[in-house]
Amino acid sequence: MRNLQTVAKQKDILLVCKADEKLSVMADENMILSVLHNLVNNAIKYSHQGTNIHVETKKVAEFVQISVIDTGIGICLKTGKNYSGTISIYLIRELQVNREQALG
Repeated sequence: MRNLQTVAKQKDILLVCKADEKLSVMADENMILSVLHNLVNNAIKYSHQGTNIHVETKKVAEFVQISVIDTGIGICLKTGKNYSGTISIYLIRELQVNREQALG
């Protein structure tokens, strides 16, 4: 993500990360990083100069929500019209069951 900071800085875009480091998930780290990299890269690409992009995590029921929030141009899949807003990924949280790791 550090290389994305450089790209964002070139467009005068501030990347703001608000992550709860206590949250954990059972997931393929490389795949999650790849998805996040693509989402943030697109947010930078389509955001206007001088704006902010927020990457946030939070617990939602038994999931961890990772959100990329920007004001750039997006395309609504249902209508095909432009929009800006939030894209979120939901991951199943890691649960401790009898001292063994399990997906919940």
